[in-house]
Amino acid sequence: MNLPIQARRVAWSVAAAGALAAGCASVAPESRPEAWPVSGVDYQARGTAFRVMDLHMLNIGEGRQLQQFLQQRIFFDVLALSDMLQHYKLSTNERARLQRLLTLIAVQNEKSPVPEWKSDDRVMAALNAAVADNPEYADEVRARNWSKPMWQR
Repeated sequence: MNLPIQARRVAWSVAAAGALAAGCASVAPESRPEAWPVSGVDYQARGTAFRVMDLHMLNIGEGRQLQQFLQQRIFFDVLALSDMLQHYKLSTNERARLQRLLTLIAVQNEKSPVPEWKSDDRVMAALNAAVADNPEYADEVRARNWSKPMWQR
């Protein structure tokens, strides 16, 4: 385990979560934008940078550390998605997309529970609400073959 790398990743995650929380707290719900303007280049570059870091962690044999880091990242994603559903002006398609994504995460957590998520009331409330909002979709996701990668179903 490479502690300096892990420490930097945890510090970055905490800083990003703090910035997200501060940003959400500082903007009144009625003044929040309908959409976040993010350029395609910025979106692609950031996503690629994370995937390169993730691949590097696997290449150096830090699979368990990568798993923990992804669980922590998705923990904060669940909170952010839930906040968007509750406080942002979303189109019908955006709302459905976020709810489907939260349902997918909820079912994945049923199949492979993350103990840290189960002990957090906010995350579990968001995941339970997603399943309750569309139980038919939750059942469809549960029925998938979870022994194969998602793209090979």
